[in-house]
Amino acid sequence: MKIVFMGTGPFAVPVLNRLLTSRHKIVAVYTKNNPKPDKSANNKSQVSSIASCNNITCHTPKTFKIQSEVDKFLSIDADIAVVASYGLIIPEAILNGYKFGCINIHPSDLPKWRGAAPIQRAVMAGDNTTAVCIIKMDSGIDTGPIYNKKQLLLDKTKNIHQLTAEYADIGSELLLETLDKIELNNYRLSKQSQDGASYASKIQPQDEIINFNDTAAQVHGKIMALTPNAHFEHQGLRIKAIESFLTEKTYDAKPGTVISKQLEVVCGDKKVIKITKLQRSGGKILETQAFLCGCKIPIGTTFS
Repeated sequence: MKIVFMGTGPFAVPVLNRLLTSRHKIVAVYTKNNPKPDKSANNKSQVSSIASCNNITCHTPKTFKIQSEVDKFLSIDADIAVVASYGLIIPEAILNGYKFGCINIHPSDLPKWRGAAPIQRAVMAGDNTTAVCIIKMDSGIDTGPIYNKKQLLLDKTKNIHQLTAEYADIGSELLLETLDKIELNNYRLSKQSQDGASYASKIQPQDEIINFNDTAAQVHGKIMALTPNAHFEHQGLRIKAIESFLTEKTYDAKPGTVISKQLEVVCGDKKVIKITKLQRSGGKILETQAFLCGCKIPIGTTFS
């Protein structure tokens, strides 16, 4: 099939690469560029760079509220649009613009965690299971009927980057299966239930603050879901907690109390979390022992 690919984030990259090695033809790419690149990078997304390397026309509209952008999209000779972590609202004219419409790869057990940050919200909530779904897009936010779904155990030892790569690979496989079925008209759509529906809102700066009054599982989930941005304050310093694991220990102390030289910290449920990698602002990511050589955090310290 002739495909328009629409994607931006890290989740989109393995999907695009897999499509490029398939029998299908990508006739155009749509992506969002970073409006505020850091000083060491340009504003192009990785998806844009891949398109350029493969001589595929890449479009970067800021919105589809402009009719000329809709018309440009509809003028492309394509059979279907594939969407993966794109980041723009897609109007109904585009959703229905091609023979097979638009399909989306969504990494959650729909209808749970519809929205912008499904993997992060599932990890932060302590979910034990999740899924990757291929849906036919409609005008709602991840509310369309499901072509294909794979149920998964959520591995709590993996961080957001590892899970994103894993689910993107799984989604790529499901996508190719689904495209074959659509092309042969050999598929069945399953309407989403409204039972258990929830929304995975975009991560905000306040979400990244670690609160040791939360349970140990919640603190660990935040660290693994938001690395490298989950942080706490110590003596006026912002310290990022990059990696952690849940211990079997319980300890009767005020939440936020450091109880060992391995940076084991008591949480709100009296259970203990061990922070294994940290980073000071502007510094390198370090294992705990190396970090503590340059930033003393003695036993008995209490993080607020």
